[in-house]
Amino acid sequence: MLTETQAQKLARKENGRNQRIKLFRNNIGVARYVNKKTGKVRSVRYGVGGKGGADEIGFVVEAVTPEWYEKHKGKKVAIFLAIEWKRAGKDRTDAMRKKMQGLFRQGITNFGGRSGIATCAADVRRIAGLDE
Repeated sequence: MLTETQAQKLARKENGRNQRIKLFRNNIGVARYVNKKTGKVRSVRYGVGGKGGADEIGFVVEAVTPEWYEKHKGKKVAIFLAIEWKRAGKDRTDAMRKKMQGLFRQGITNFGGRSGIATCAADVRRIAGLDE
């Protein structure tokens, strides 16, 4: 069984040639910087979505269909995509973080994006809506 990190690397390799999916690693945390002159510590938060943010964020490219607004016909749009990685069969996420991750994914889908939990490259394509 692959670890979460191994599954992510394999999926990036398998989906890397897919021109319709673009994902970026979304590390979340806090960096602390010390001013060498004053000794003052400054904290900077990074990552999208805070503690509930997805492991990877990006977009999937879709063609605009005739059902969409007439002025957009024939154009392509990027739809926000958020992927939360889990190790197949072993989710060690604590209850509070799991709740926050669920709220983040729900927020993405509520506004028209695509979001879900993946354990392999095929899951990413399914979440992106590309499973042919």
